[in-house]
Amino acid sequence: MVLSMSDEEKGARGGGRIVASVPMLSYRDPVDGSIVTVSNFYDFLGLDSCAADDDVKKRCMQMLREETKRGREAVDDLAASKSIEDRTAIINAARDSLKAENRSRYNESLRGGLPVDMHEVNEGLFLGALSAAAQTDGLRSCGISVVLTVAAGLRLALPPEMEHHVVHVNDEPEADILACLPTAFEVLDDCRKRSRKVLVHCFAGVSRSATVVIAYLMKEARARQAAGVASGDVEVNTAAMTPSSMALLADAYKAVKVRRPRIEPNAGFMRSLIAYGRLGCPAVLPPKVTYQPLVDAASTADLDISYDQSADGVEQRRHERAAFEAEAARGKKVSEEFEAAAAAMPPEVSRLLVENAEPSSVSVQELLSALGRDSAGHLSMAYEAPVMETDGVLSRRACARLRAAVDSQRTLARDSVDGGPEHQLNLSREALELLIGSQECSRLWKLPKQFRLHSAVVLVPTRDEGLGHPNAAGSDDSTGDPTAAEAEAAQAEAAAEAEAEAEAVAELREIFVRRYSVDTRPWIPFHTDAYEITVNVGLCDHDRPAGGVLLGAFGGEIRALRRDEGAATVHSSKLLHGVSAMKGAGVRYSLIIFFDRKGTASGRWAPKSEDVIST
Repeated sequence: MVLSMSDEEKGARGGGRIVASVPMLSYRDPVDGSIVTVSNFYDFLGLDSCAADDDVKKRCMQMLREETKRGREAVDDLAASKSIEDRTAIINAARDSLKAENRSRYNESLRGGLPVDMHEVNEGLFLGALSAAAQTDGLRSCGISVVLTVAAGLRLALPPEMEHHVVHVNDEPEADILACLPTAFEVLDDCRKRSRKVLVHCFAGVSRSATVVIAYLMKEARARQAAGVASGDVEVNTAAMTPSSMALLADAYKAVKVRRPRIEPNAGFMRSLIAYGRLGCPAVLPPKVTYQPLVDAASTADLDISYDQSADGVEQRRHERAAFEAEAARGKKVSEEFEAAAAAMPPEVSRLLVENAEPSSVSVQELLSALGRDSAGHLSMAYEAPVMETDGVLSRRACARLRAAVDSQRTLARDSVDGGPEHQLNLSREALELLIGSQECSRLWKLPKQFRLHSAVVLVPTRDEGLGHPNAAGSDDSTGDPTAAEAEAAQAEAAAEAEAEAEAVAELREIFVRRYSVDTRPWIPFHTDAYEITVNVGLCDHDRPAGGVLLGAFGGEIRALRRDEGAATVHSSKLLHGVSAMKGAGVRYSLIIFFDRKGTASGRWAPKSEDVIST
């Protein structure tokens, strides 16, 4: 017989899902069964809050060994066994909360700052635990004025100005969580219409509330598709981009998982989400007799949530990445590859990429000759390749979300340019919109058309461009300039052609976030892209860390394209470009989006299983 614990019982016993920060920590005394309470994890571990990270880790491991030993000695002692279970759950929670990357936020919560166990998973939409909902000062500091409780039996006292809604459901695989969705959606839709921030929580912010939030993101994504919204002026082939219900669920799941890694809806709730997707993600659900057969028949076998699908899988992939980067730092893998590549480089290329010399120290002709691209066509491209630079395309908040996503979910594969290791996170259009919001994405989708119009103006020759251009000789006058009337007519014609061209080159092909450092990807060789238009958004300021500068050959020169966080560089496939070597510690990030001509078959390299780097 399987017994279901109440949320109060989970709170007392740890429930297997201890939250990162709780106001009070309790466990049973093994002798008399009384409840022993401590105020925070430091008191429980017997450490000062200033203790070194290594000391915290050692103390947790020591206590876990002690509890394991007690467990072997108390096989038949029920009271002792319950105490060991309680204390082990709290030790594991302490170890997670006091990790170096989490510790500052935990300390902030002890000072009465932001609640630790809460994350903003979409603009104005927070997902968290009961401990976060109980900290009203933290809610106010985040601007949260609405709380949605997705649980049965939780007692939560909120001040009068806080709007509180409750949908009752237990954290059990057999629970009918789909019946709760219409009520929850009404609350969330109302918050969005009134621009109010809302916290959705259950006991631990892991299963019930996470399921509701994932379903809501699925509903919103499907509604955008149904309305035919292309999120901007660029016309996208929506038939090719529209994901299946399983892909829609996977994108929503991953978007939430990136922001709150500990989510883990129970197996029944995952089947319910699959059924919800197959129903078309409606705002109002049909009777249970209609959807329950879909829930019963659902299987997660075809659900592609390959990263963070389980806690064990997350930890394994983290260890794999850490092992690879540690090995690279010791010079046993990556550095050897790049040392060999540097030794084989022509001097002109090495000066730009490895030595970080001033771009002007190497002429276009010298670079093209060194790369074996010294034909007249390549030289012409180095003058005519259009480049557009636009500041403030993405907010700092959006950039931070993308950096966090690639840090936690990146894959390692062989790059299509030089076969070197590439650390990146591949995204679908839907996943990107869920990560940073449709408003942020709308500025990205408009860039190809803006670039075409910009190119139409830039490519009309002027006096400065005519002089020195490889095709300027043979003009009708000594300067090579067209007359004012001819220039105006050419500009108008080019603008009209650009309008038509923008409609033709509007198909989204590929999106990924790239991460590189001196230990993992020192530089990127000079190359041209396979697609018509490339959008490259810097996700950190150009002056930190040193090096890692985007270089391009255009306007007859080698130029450095230094960008602040959120600025975009848009260029055509004609642009010869590379990235100079990173210098010292630090990581650089960029968002890359490729657009191509409609109906063009993709010739882009895709990684095969043998290309994936084993760690």
